[in-house]
Amino acid sequence: MSFLYFAYGSNMLTARLQARCPSAQPVGRAEVQGWSVDFVKPALDGSGKAGLVPQKQANAQGVLFRLEEGDLPALDRAEAAGKGYDRDNAFEVLSFADDRVQSVVTYLPIQVLDGLQPYDWYHRLCREGARQHDLASSALGWLKRAKVTVDPLLDRPARLQALEALRRSGLEA
Repeated sequence: MSFLYFAYGSNMLTARLQARCPSAQPVGRAEVQGWSVDFVKPALDGSGKAGLVPQKQANAQGVLFRLEEGDLPALDRAEAAGKGYDRDNAFEVLSFADDRVQSVVTYLPIQVLDGLQPYDWYHRLCREGARQHDLASSALGWLKRAKVTVDPLLDRPARLQALEALRRSGLEA
């Protein structure tokens, strides 16, 4: 069995998601009305991660991926399901691939804080994933207005994994 997953942060970069969930295959762009994306989810390292936030008059764009059920536990671990994000198994998005509403799996932040700053490598994963899938520039204001912090730990495992995903995408780390 497979399912559709709506990625809106660093998992938009195909190589990043495939490192976590090998079965992940991009389906195309999607949008959810009444939500925005911003760096509002606090990470354990103090940085900000992408999170969907309810906001009337907003439309959040992201990428749909098809994954095999066997990859769901790995995706839950990567998203810290139940600790950092809650999994929503019936989130509805408009798929640009077939112009219809699809029920998907996505993750919503448990805690939301304003003023968080992503690390440079995390911001780049989000930006390159959006670029890779041709998300509309009008939907990417959250990436453009973000204040980014340079990660002081060059050997942080998450940073090294991010740089490897960028390299696998053919991007210079």
